Amino acid sequence: MKKSRMSMVGLIAALMLWMSCAPAWAEQAEVKRYDADARIQNLRIEVSDRKIVVQPSADERIHLGYSETGQDFYEISVQDGDTLVVESKTNKKWYDYIGFKADESERTLTLELPALGSLEISTTNEDIELPEMSLGEKVSVKVNNGDIRLEMDPAD
Repeated sequence: MKKSRMSMVGLIAALMLWMSCAPAWAEQAEVKRYDADARIQNLRIEVSDRKIVVQPSADERIHLGYSETGQDFYEISVQDGDTLVVESKTNKKWYDYIGFKADESERTLTLELPALGSLEISTTNEDIELPEMSLGEKVSVKVNNGDIRLEMDPAD
């Protein structure tokens, strides 16, 4: 009987110690927005484990809405003067992937887009949602282990 109590006390103490450490999943995400320069005509997005929601832009410019933590973040750059490149990056260790997943709002990249010269979107383990709109001259949408959802106007 004493052994089982000691085992239970040890288990509870170990659990409390583990929970008191600041795990990566407890880190608050910072909500950010990126507004692209008007000269950007092409967009390339390569992300992992991120849902992508595309919406029409009200001002004919590219706008990105996203969340970042110290371990999950985006690298945003302009290449060749007119191509915006967005890539997801992570500093996670192997044990950070065990058991917990960030809230969907923290894993969603929202794009407000005008018609572009070219659009390349790629994600894994999540979905891409596209509305009925003109996206560009050259469009490439790739999903690995997710869905591509096209919203169509029922009147058409």
